[in-house]
Formats: sequence, C-alpha cells, structure tokens
Amino acid sequence: MKKFVKSFALVMLALVGLVGLTSCGKYNFYKDWTEAGAELEKGEHVFEALTLEEAKAKIEAKETFALVIGTSQSSTAVHSITTLQSQADYLGYEGKVYFVDSTDYIELRSTRDELKSALGIKKLSNLSTADLIVVTYYEGVVKLDTSDSNSEMLEFFQSEYSTLSMEAIAYYLYRDFNQK
Repeated sequence: MKKFVKSFALVMLALVGLVGLTSCGKYNFYKDWTEAGAELEKGEHVFEALTLEEAKAKIEAKETFALVIGTSQSSTAVHSITTLQSQADYLGYEGKVYFVDSTDYIELRSTRDELKSALGIKKLSNLSTADLIVVTYYEGVVKLDTSDSNSEMLEFFQSEYSTLSMEAIAYYLYRDFNQK
C-alpha cells in the first residue's frame, strides 16, 4: 500500500509540474509590455494576444479583424503600443485589437518568412528598433499592411514628415475600420 501511495504521489507531483510548465509558456501581453515600459492598465487594455496559429485560423475562417505585430524589445514599438492604447481610451473604443508577438520570429530569416507568409504581410524587420506592424483583414483578405510601403491605404496614415502616424492608424482602427 505504501508503494501505491508513493507512486500515486509521484505521479500527481509530475502532473502538477507539467501543468505549471505549460502555463508558463503562455504569452502574457500585459506583463511583457508593461515591463518594457508601455503604459497599460491591467485588464483595461484593448489588446488580446494570439499565437501565430490562432491568427492564421482567423484568416482562414475569413474573419474581419485588426492585428498588431511587434516585439516589446523595441522602444519604438513600446511607445506605439502606449499610443494605440491611449487613443483607444480617448475615443472610447471598447473592442479588441489582436496581437502577435514577433520576438521569436525576428532573429532568423526562415522564421521571419514563416510569420510573413502566415499573416500575409510584406515585410518583417529583424531589428529591435522596428515599429509595430498593423494589419487589417476584411473577410480574411489584407486591407491594410503598414509594412507594405506600396499600399495605397498607407498614404492616409503618413505624417507631414512622411513617417507612419500611430494616431492616424488608431483613429482608423477605432472609428473607420468595420470589425464584425
């Protein structure tokens, strides 16, 4: 009987350990970005993290949604996440903007290509100073891709200095883009 109890306890300990390891693997958007310096309120931000597989499934299901791609290792992206959130607060946006973390994809060309192919985006920088990429999908088709400098829509989001204006992108996402 003692062997059974010890074996049972050992199996339960292993299961608890596996569950603990599995939960550690889930990406925590709020923790990642606030530790990097983004100004977000816990539970009150508009971002919902997706895995690449989940984002790909939304595209294949022909959903209409907005997706932000970036890494908290970039101070430019951290500033842009704060801007997108502050504009959502200012405009009273109550929806969600989906997010895919590109940290694990930016180092190698093969993984960058995997992410670009899966999401239908034009470019993914391997630099840690890169800004966010904002992509909108209308029934699974890319409508706006801020990484594509040839995108016809992109000209509407340029500032007077020909740089991308996150405020203009935010206004488009929260007021003009028709998410279902």
